Amino acid sequence: MSAGRQEPGNQYGRPPAYGGQPAYGEQPAYGRPAAYGAQNTPRYGPGSVQGAHSGPPSPAYPPHRVGIGEPARVDLRPTTKGIVIQILGTVLMLAIGGVALTGGLTSDQGLAPIIVGAIFMLLGLLLLFLLPKVLRARALEIGPTGLEYHDPKGNPWAVRWTDLATVDVKYGYPRARRSPLSEGVVVALEFTLRAGAEAQYPDLRHYRRGNAYRLALGRREDLLGPLAQALGAFAPPQIFGGVTNLGSITAMSLI
Repeated sequence: MSAGRQEPGNQYGRPPAYGGQPAYGEQPAYGRPAAYGAQNTPRYGPGSVQGAHSGPPSPAYPPHRVGIGEPARVDLRPTTKGIVIQILGTVLMLAIGGVALTGGLTSDQGLAPIIVGAIFMLLGLLLLFLLPKVLRARALEIGPTGLEYHDPKGNPWAVRWTDLATVDVKYGYPRARRSPLSEGVVVALEFTLRAGAEAQYPDLRHYRRGNAYRLALGRREDLLGPLAQALGAFAPPQIFGGVTNLGSITAMSLI
């Protein structure tokens, strides 16, 4: 498939008005690697880009245009499953640490149980400390003028389309997928600024990753469709790079 033409089944990079696209919030048909089962093998392999616009427009679609009207608001709050996993993980760490510490202090098994218990307790306390930050309300607005990240308890920012050089959505499958707690697609929004625009956005320093800026979204496969549609509707076609499947990645790759 060439970069300037999309097959009928492609659900990325076009506004809903062009037809055939799911409404915001609906789950598009994403594939998974073969490890999930042959029936779910993706049509796009690692490194493929879906929804990118380059070259002359295909006669099957009208020319891409930047959308107008109300911005699309993408809710980034954790899902119910994510909240349950975060809370259960915290409780589990604290429980294991407490049992190990108690056993080590009340027995003659040496320092090993005490050390193990202390490690789990520290991890549990760290998760407990991060819980409000992880579960906080966040949102990303994508509109005619640019991107605006709402994070009242974090580091919000806003950037204009005219100051962006590139913007795209990336996702991958963590290599460690052997438990329900580690399954899922890791998603991130990445963008770069035009030369000379960095000084206008000091708030973005917290999101700098090498030569780009990254908004990590975690294990949120459900956000791929809304992000792709909103960016396809509002982002200038010369900077929107579509949705890129990175294939198998390490857990820290999109953080």
